[in-house]
Amino acid sequence: MRSVPTDLTKNYSILLVSRTIPSKNHYHFQKWLRYYLDFRHEYQFISNDKDSLPHFVRKLHEKHQTLYQQKQASHAIGLFYELLTCVSSGPANPPKVQMVSRISARTSASLSTTIA
Repeated sequence: MRSVPTDLTKNYSILLVSRTIPSKNHYHFQKWLRYYLDFRHEYQFISNDKDSLPHFVRKLHEKHQTLYQQKQASHAIGLFYELLTCVSSGPANPPKVQMVSRISARTSASLSTTIA
């Protein structure tokens, strides 16, 4: 399984806090992100293609993950795409997201190579 870049992990964690995801669920959200990035790499989905999410959820269903786990994974990945939007939209984000949007150029480059 591929590792998630440190900058992505850090900024995703900040987003989880800013979206008031209970801290007891952070591990699971991080896990779904790792699984999703690995899934996209393994099945060669195009980088930043949200259309891969239903395929991922279907794969979770095939692996007998509960409906709750499928919904949690979908929510986790939705937040990942929100983070990507923050990265690309710059400082004009709502205040709640501004600290997440302060991602270095290195993180943006890291995201590109990780999810490509």
